[in-house]
Parts: sequence; structure tokens; C-alpha cells
Amino acid sequence: MLQLSALSYRLNGKLFFEDLSVTFEQGYIHTLSGKNGAGKSTLLRILHGDALAEKGTITVHNKSLVLTKATDRAQLKKEIGFVPQAASAVIVPELTVAENLRLAAITKVKLLSTLPFFERSLIEQFSIPLDAQASSLSGGQKHILAIAMVLQQQRSVLLLDEPVAALDDENAALVLACVETICKKTGIIVIIVTHDPLPITAPVQEWSLIVNKNNVRNIVPKDL
Repeated sequence: MLQLSALSYRLNGKLFFEDLSVTFEQGYIHTLSGKNGAGKSTLLRILHGDALAEKGTITVHNKSLVLTKATDRAQLKKEIGFVPQAASAVIVPELTVAENLRLAAITKVKLLSTLPFFERSLIEQFSIPLDAQASSLSGGQKHILAIAMVLQQQRSVLLLDEPVAALDDENAALVLACVETICKKTGIIVIIVTHDPLPITAPVQEWSLIVNKNNVRNIVPKDL
């Protein structure tokens, strides 16, 4: 479970989120939609500890962290993984797929020649050669590699910022199949920012960010 409680956040001095609370349960792929400027990417930055909140807490699997404390925000990065829309910002293009995975695992795996089974099988499942140079991969394969690198770091929550927005249909389907595999096999909480409904078969909880007349954002289930 990932629970955000009583979040208040200011952007350029103006109240952006006020007393926002939401719970993301395990077993679902959570999608987060909203108009441009609604604050979807901002919310991901707060969840990842990249933005300083005015108040609020995040509970990750019974571990409560205060968003105003630098040490707690640093701890968030050890619990929550983030892949930006441009997955190439995460990978090192000059390295091979295997080298990128080992680099990501360096703090968790003492033997650099060792790759945890799931991450290796994930790469192989989607026909990505371990010895291929990362720069040679398709857009979808690069995104899968970036996701696998987060898994190497043993995060319990995965945040994806518009992972298929810049991809063609074939590569988008590849990435979504990867996300479904992760959800089914690991129990990791997955939160995806998206503009459009995603064609996935795994259990999905859809959320919307809405903006009130005072330009303060709130998050609600999409069917409300």
C-alpha cells in the first residue's frame, strides 16, 4: 500500500495541492489522468521525494515518511522508483543492456556479474539481447530497460510518467505488456501518468486530477 495523507504543496507561492489524500493499493495498475497543467507530473515528483511539500506524509508498506523532512524524502527514493517519459535519460547509451542493469544494481548486488533472475528473464522475455548496446534499442525496448533498472534497485513502487506517449503502437504495446508482467509477478505498486485510457488486461484503478475554481488540485477516482 502507498498512502498519501494531508498533502499541501505550493508552486511559485500559490497553493497547488491542499490536504490531498489518496491510497494506492497493491494488486492494481493505477493510472493518473488530467488536463495539461493539472499537476500529474508534479504529483509524481512529490511521491518520489523530488519536490518539497508544505506538509503531508507518505506511508509505504507501513513505513511512514514526512514529506517536509529531507532525510525522509531521501528515504522515499529508496522505496519508490521513477522512470521519466524520456527513458533515455535513465540509461547509459554507450553501455550494453547487461552493463546498464549491473550499474543499476551496484548498490544491491555485490557481484557485478550477477543479475537477479526476474530482471534477466524480463529482458529476455521481450527479446532484448543482453549484449546489445543500449543506444541501438527501439523506444519501447529502452523503456523496458529503464524499468528493469529500477527493479534492480529493489523498489516497491514504480512511477511511470507517460511511458507510451512518444511511442508507436508496436512499442507502446511492448511497454504495456512489460508493465502487466511486473504487476502480476511482483506485487509492485505501479502508478502511470497517461492522457488516454490504456489497453491493459491487469486490474486497473483509474484516477483523475481535477482543478477547482481556486486552481487547487484534487485527486478522485475517474468514474466519479
